[in-house]
Amino acid sequence: TASFASTAPKCTGLAVDFTNTGTSSGATYLWNFGSGAAPATSTSQNPTGVIYSTSGVKIITLTTTNSTTGCAVTATNTINIYQTPTSSFSSNSPVCANSAVNFTNTSTTGIGVVYNWDFGAGAIPATSSSQNPGNILYSSSGNKTVTLTVSNEYQCSAVSSSVISILSTPVANFSTTAPSCTDDLVNFTNTGTTTGAT
Repeated sequence: TASFASTAPKCTGLAVDFTNTGTSSGATYLWNFGSGAAPATSTSQNPTGVIYSTSGVKIITLTTTNSTTGCAVTATNTINIYQTPTSSFSSNSPVCANSAVNFTNTSTTGIGVVYNWDFGAGAIPATSSSQNPGNILYSSSGNKTVTLTVSNEYQCSAVSSSVISILSTPVANFSTTAPSCTDDLVNFTNTGTTTGAT
């Protein structure tokens, strides 16, 4: 007898495992996993780790052959493979601390697509579910790792990360010897950033 089960439905890029539920001894097996599969075929009794590069309905066939008599039977079934979204983005960084960072989503878009952003250390706000979040402020300078997770209605997801640079913002402050009288000297002292600045 020829019959089988699988761990599908799955997303593109994720492994699908197949289990022979027919004759389990004294037989040979020939699998054909359909379009976009890697590997395309197998002679294992229970093949694992089949990865599909394309989405859609896949036609799977299993031919089971009796090793003694040579009699063979074929089972055919279909599985669904869903498209995994892409995740990518850009930003207007580098910017100074406490200046707005705007992110442009270049990922998969469409109905049912969900975005989860993590803006890294010192970000206000720290997270967002907007497609193109803007006005993100960083309270401290340095390299910040920003992560975007994109998911669709089939629970397929993709993650991308990028390091952005937040520049150190100088401090501007001063004191004076005022109040003073007209024609008297007034002295000004910078009490903010004193090095690496103009």
